Amino acid sequence: RRLASHYNGMRLNSPNDLVKHGYYLYFTDPIYGFLEKKRFYDDTYTDHAANEHGTGYKGVYRLDLRRNKLQLLDSTLSRPNGIQVSKDGSKLYVSDCCQGTFNDECVQGTMRWIVMEFKPNDAGEPVLSKRRTIEAKHPDGSQTKGCTDGFALYETTDADGNKKAFIVGSCPGGLCIVDTSGQGKMVARLNTKEVVSNVAFGMDGYAYII
Repeated sequence: RRLASHYNGMRLNSPNDLVKHGYYLYFTDPIYGFLEKKRFYDDTYTDHAANEHGTGYKGVYRLDLRRNKLQLLDSTLSRPNGIQVSKDGSKLYVSDCCQGTFNDECVQGTMRWIVMEFKPNDAGEPVLSKRRTIEAKHPDGSQTKGCTDGFALYETTDADGNKKAFIVGSCPGGLCIVDTSGQGKMVARLNTKEVVSNVAFGMDGYAYII
């Protein structure tokens, strides 16, 4: 059955990546559904199509599966794409897939993820309390193919008992590992010589790269 197709009476653009935690389904809604096969890099066209036929923005949503209630969490990203949630559900991680040069705030070579933090309200429902951005630039700038697309989340605890979360995901030039603590820090970058679209951890502990 169809879970969601519209928000506030407007058609969703083209839901992309999703992740489920408890009764909540989180997903990104960029504009790739409006792409014409021969105009992949014509980003201004896809934005125009989203304004005309979609919501008019690129969103990050949360669907409450119990109440079938859809909530917009963010509408500020240029190309929201990959998405993951922490094991305890207190943090949501979203990548912004910057491509092309039409948008000065999201040009090719930009590596960007946002972290949303939630706190329970009196009813125990998670409410957005804080939002921060982790951003870096690839040294080769716009000459590098790929973007911050799909990613996996690795959670651990350091020697002092502090919880840590690392993004292991696609980025311009290949694969990036990012420490999401504080302001965020690039730990490592692997040049795969191929564009990476997605990363997932298998049951065997290996990271599988697409």
